[in-house]
Amino acid sequence: MRIELANEYGVLVDRAIDLVMIGIVIVGVISFSILIWALLRYRSSRNPVASRETPVWLQRLIFFDYLVLLFDIALLTVNIYVWSQIMIKSDRGDVFERASKEGAEVIDVSVIGRQFFWTFVHEGYDGEPGTADDITTANVTVVPVNSYVYMELTSGDVIHSFFVPAFRIKYDAIPGVKTRLWFKPTKEGEYEVYCAELCGEKHYLMLAKIRVVPREKYRE
Repeated sequence: MRIELANEYGVLVDRAIDLVMIGIVIVGVISFSILIWALLRYRSSRNPVASRETPVWLQRLIFFDYLVLLFDIALLTVNIYVWSQIMIKSDRGDVFERASKEGAEVIDVSVIGRQFFWTFVHEGYDGEPGTADDITTANVTVVPVNSYVYMELTSGDVIHSFFVPAFRIKYDAIPGVKTRLWFKPTKEGEYEVYCAELCGEKHYLMLAKIRVVPREKYRE
């Protein structure tokens, strides 16, 4: 069962995964069918003397390698496109530019992972991150629906991984390094945040929530 999608670009991630899975199934079925048929056709009971010559039909199967190569190229092209749309243009300036074209706002959130909880630092009422009125919360954050959310991640101890299945995002929080991600929530609700990197004996307790609310509720 696929987890509900609640992020605008998540459909690109789903399509890329679907393409991979469909391709794996098709290539796997054909490959194993050929292998099983060859094992049965050329088993030792029917061919007690090994032949040094490759059957003509098997030689002609080289075209299957070309088909797999074309599939790999198509898969690479799709994944490059998805990556370029999500991560390559993920600087703060890129996200603001994307939002300005749509007339949408951008919410700045800093995320710090520690054993074994998440800390979120929101811009305050002045709308600027890193000022005295910033709002800090633990294991829960609130963002407005249909707005861009730009997050900078880091860690206060070991490597963690910020994973929100409903948004199709997962990115490492690394000590001493700031990584970044962005998303645009499209559905109101409460979504689970997990740590997807084994970070200690209580790793399983490192859970948080992202609440997506209407714009008016967010201001409240």
